[in-house]
Amino acid sequence: MKLKTLATLLLLQTFLCTPRGASAQCTNINAQETVAWVNTFITSALGEDNACRGGAPDRDSFAVDTGCNIFVGRVMARMYGLNNFIASDGTFLRANDIAALLPTWNDWTDLGSAGDQAVLAAAADAAAQRYVVLAIWANPTPGKAGHVALIGPGPLTKSDKWNGLKTPVAASFKLDDAESAFLGQPLSCAFGADKKDAMHIWQYSKALSPQ
Repeated sequence: MKLKTLATLLLLQTFLCTPRGASAQCTNINAQETVAWVNTFITSALGEDNACRGGAPDRDSFAVDTGCNIFVGRVMARMYGLNNFIASDGTFLRANDIAALLPTWNDWTDLGSAGDQAVLAAAADAAAQRYVVLAIWANPTPGKAGHVALIGPGPLTKSDKWNGLKTPVAASFKLDDAESAFLGQPLSCAFGADKKDAMHIWQYSKALSPQ
C-alpha cells in the first residue's frame, strides 16, 4: 500500500472514531466501572424521560435533543436521593447557585482546585469508592451560566490542553447544548483549560449507591 493511501486511511479512521465536536482525547472511557456508571445514568436518570426513551438512548445518542438534557440536580435527586439541589419553587438549581450554596452545606467537602493534580486524583479515588463528586465552575460574569459536571469511577486520562494534568472520568450536560453533552469521558472535555484553576471539586460526606 502506498504511503499516501495509508496516511489517508489513518486520517479517516481517526475522524470516524472521534465523537461529535470533540478532540481526539475526548473519547468514551470503556473501563468496566465507568461503563457500569454510565449504564446507571441511562437506565435511571434518563430512562424516566419520554424524550430520551424514544430514541433508545445510549452514551452517544442520549442527548441528540435538547429536551433530553438532564441537569445535575435531577441526577442528584433521581440517582442518589439528594434533594438539596431543588429550589423552593421546584426547579433545579443551576451551576452558579450550586457553587454559592455548597459552602453552606455541612455534608459537602471542598477538595480543592481542579488545577491541582492531587485534587484530581482524590476526586477519582472518591468516585471509585461510591462518593458523589462534583466539579463546579461559577461564572464570574453576572447573568452568565456556570457549569457543573459529575465525576465518576474510572482511570485518569492525561489532557494535553490541561497542560498534561490527568483528569478523572466525568458526565457533562449543558443547557441548550446537546451537542457537547457526554457520559463517561475525561473531565477536561467539559471545561476549557482557562477554567481549571477556578473550578473546585466537591465531595459528599457519605458513600452512596445509585437508586
